[in-house]
Amino acid sequence: MSAGNQLPTSPGQSPLVGPRAINEHLATRLAPPPIPKPRTWGRYFKQLTLRLAAYWLIYTLSIGPLFWIWFDARYVDGPKWISRAYLPLAIACDLIPYFGTLVNWYINLWIL
Repeated sequence: MSAGNQLPTSPGQSPLVGPRAINEHLATRLAPPPIPKPRTWGRYFKQLTLRLAAYWLIYTLSIGPLFWIWFDARYVDGPKWISRAYLPLAIACDLIPYFGTLVNWYINLWIL
């Protein structure tokens, strides 16, 4: 048989040859899937907080390309649901002045 089908073995073992060698080699190399950690309240709230932060970031960044549509909805005669959809962002900008400054800076990148 050719030496190309031989797989390395532990010292003191005879080399395995052929398809059986490949199957045994893969069976010893493939580990079982990891067992997921049990879900605790702490992990649940941590994951929930991270997801909400990611959603808020995406929501906040979406006002940039949609600013003129929002402006039209708010101050002209556009679709009111867009104005209502961005109302929490407007409230957050009013309540947290530094956040409002950052959002205005970001919007200026899109409209200038």
